Amino acid sequence: MKRLIASIFCFLATTLFISTNIAAEDKERAEQAEKKDSATQVGPEVGQKAPNFTLPDAVDEKHTLKDYRGKIVVLEWTSPECPFVQRHYKNNLMQKTYKKVAGNSDDVVWLAIDSSHFNKPQDSLKWRKKHDVAYPFLQDPEGKVGRKYSAKTTPH
Repeated sequence: MKRLIASIFCFLATTLFISTNIAAEDKERAEQAEKKDSATQVGPEVGQKAPNFTLPDAVDEKHTLKDYRGKIVVLEWTSPECPFVQRHYKNNLMQKTYKKVAGNSDDVVWLAIDSSHFNKPQDSLKWRKKHDVAYPFLQDPEGKVGRKYSAKTTPH
């Protein structure tokens, strides 16, 4: 009986020791990943000048951020393939927000940016027409501008 109790105790102690070490290693890995993410995070900082870019829209008109200096610029990262984006546009949420914020103002510029590698300009034109969108959809298929701004999800 004493052997059984001793064996159970050893088993439980070993299990507890292993679990504690695994949890500590997981915590350490998570902390290292967080440090790495924050150290490698690229993008504008609040109060700093926004990184300039030039992107074509769906009809190949070039849009350069610095051309809008002095205006409020809304950058909407979007992807028509995203179910959240689909829901927002289906419910006219983005269109209503645009009209309320920028629709009648010369001081506000709204630019949608699609950083999806598979998006084609004609897809953006169809989407704009289907959802009666007034603002341009800029094409960033290589994701360069998305990375400059740390845009990782849509809508963003």
